[in-house]
Amino acid sequence: MVGIIMDNMKHDKRIWITWLNQRRNKELAREMQCSLYSISYDGNRLIRYLLLSYRTVQILRREKPKIVFAQNPSLILAILLIILSSKYLHFRVIIDSHNAGLFPIEGRSRLLNRLSKVIQQKASLTIVTNNALKEIVESNGGQAIILPDKIPHIPKKEFLKLKGEYNFLLVSSFSQDEPFMSAISAMRELSEKICLYVSGDFKKVRKAIIGDSDNVIFTGFVSDQEYFQLLHSVDGVINLTYRENCLLCGAYETVAVEKPLILSDKSVLKDYFHKGSIFVENDADSIRNGILKAIKNKESLCDEVRELKKELLLSWEKRKIYLNNLISA
Repeated sequence: MVGIIMDNMKHDKRIWITWLNQRRNKELAREMQCSLYSISYDGNRLIRYLLLSYRTVQILRREKPKIVFAQNPSLILAILLIILSSKYLHFRVIIDSHNAGLFPIEGRSRLLNRLSKVIQQKASLTIVTNNALKEIVESNGGQAIILPDKIPHIPKKEFLKLKGEYNFLLVSSFSQDEPFMSAISAMRELSEKICLYVSGDFKKVRKAIIGDSDNVIFTGFVSDQEYFQLLHSVDGVINLTYRENCLLCGAYETVAVEKPLILSDKSVLKDYFHKGSIFVENDADSIRNGILKAIKNKESLCDEVRELKKELLLSWEKRKIYLNNLISA
C-alpha cells in the first residue's frame, strides 16, 4: 500500500516531495513554505520505485508547481524530477542532497556516481549542509547553497530514572559509516557507575558481535517521544561517523536539549559544533577518554552548548532568508 502524508502550505506553487520520512524534510518544507508530500511504500524494491514514481507524476500533474524541492536520496526521485522538468513538465528542481545522495553506496558505484553528478549539474540548485559538500557540487558543475539542519524544538520531558550514576547515549543506526563497536568496547574498562544507552534497531547486528556488558543498554527502536525523553535524561550524547563531510542529525538534537556532545574528530563537525563538544578518534581508548572528560567538565560544557545553540539558531535564520531570496530572484 502506498502511503502519502501531505502538509499543505502553498506559496508560489512550491512543493516538497520525499520518498523518506525524515525530520529535515518536514522542517525545511515548512520554512520554505512548501506543500510537503511524503510518499512511502514498504515492499518489493522494483514495485516501490514504480509505484512511488507514478504517484509523484500524479502529484506534479495535479499541482503544476513552479518549484519542486526533493530530497536525495532517493537518487531515483531526483533523476525522475530532472527528466520530467526538462522534457515534459516545466518547473525548477531544487535538490536537498545528503552525503548518501552525493556519494551513493559510499562512492563505490561508477554508474551511480555519474548519475549523482548529472543531478548536480541539471538541478537549478543543490542544498547541502556544509562548505566541503558545496565545493564538491560546484566542482561537478552544479550550483550549491549551504543550509544545515535547523536546531529542532524538543520540548522538555520528565526525566527517566537511568541505571548509572553517569549516563550517555550513543545515537546509532548500526550503519557501516558508524564506529559503534568502538563506543561499545570503550565501556568495558569503565566503572559500572558509567552507563551507555545505545539507540537504534540493534537486531541488525548479531548479538555475538555486540557481546554482553552490564553498563551497555540497548534501547531498540523507540518512538520520537521516548527518544526525546532519553536525550533529556542523559549526561551527554555520543555521535560518531567515519565520513569526513557529514553533519550528524543526533548532534543537532543534542544541541537542542543543551547537552554535551562527544563527536568524531572530523573537520566539518569541529567547525560547526565548535562549543560544548569533545572530539575523539573512532577508537575505544579515545572514546573512553572523551567520556571521562565529559563527566569532569559537564557544567562548563553545558554552558558552552547553550551559547552554541543561540549562535546556530541565528545563523540558520540568516541562511534561510538568503536561500528564499535566491529562489525568488
